[in-house]
Amino acid sequence: MHNRRAALRAFYRTARRLNLTLEDPTTDVAVPDRQATAVRPLLDDEAALVRLFSEHATPTRHAATTALLLAGAHTSELGYIRISDIDITAHTVWAHGSTKHRARQLSLDTWARRVIYQRISHLTEQGASAEAIVCTGSDGSDAQRQARVCVTVRDVLTRAGLTGAAGIKPSSLTAHAARRVFEETGRIETAAQLTGSGSLDGTAALIGYRWSQDA
Repeated sequence: MHNRRAALRAFYRTARRLNLTLEDPTTDVAVPDRQATAVRPLLDDEAALVRLFSEHATPTRHAATTALLLAGAHTSELGYIRISDIDITAHTVWAHGSTKHRARQLSLDTWARRVIYQRISHLTEQGASAEAIVCTGSDGSDAQRQARVCVTVRDVLTRAGLTGAAGIKPSSLTAHAARRVFEETGRIETAAQLTGSGSLDGTAALIGYRWSQDA
């Protein structure tokens, strides 16, 4: 129910911007609160909405930010991913890691390639070098860089109509990537490798998997 309402809200938000309607019937729809309060992965339909609404404007910063997170990078890493970290031949990105996550190489899917390469083209046209940060400014502390990335993601979530959904935060995009890999392989280890996590328990918590299910 929550996901259908989010999709309808996104639809009517776009319609209002295009002056196609002045109404939004979803504002009067009462939906029970979700039970979960912890961070959870985006569902597939939510991820589709996020991709769609991340491409609302140039110069493609929102879409590139979304793409890197859905590839498995963390918000704390995006402040350090440079143009030179993107391999346009192998279609991969080098995530530098952090105090909590290992450095690793991430694969880019077709959509991610398109929006990230568009971002690189835009930056290059503006005179940026290969050392330019892809998604945010290079100034400020680690916390300040991460905060700017989170502001960008929250803007996308708002446009997608997902800010009212319990458990959805910027880290939900990374969690979606980890959950998808786990569902494909059935291995927590693979999901941990994707996110650079050294903790299987932490990875299980990130994707909402309970070890007791195997008991």
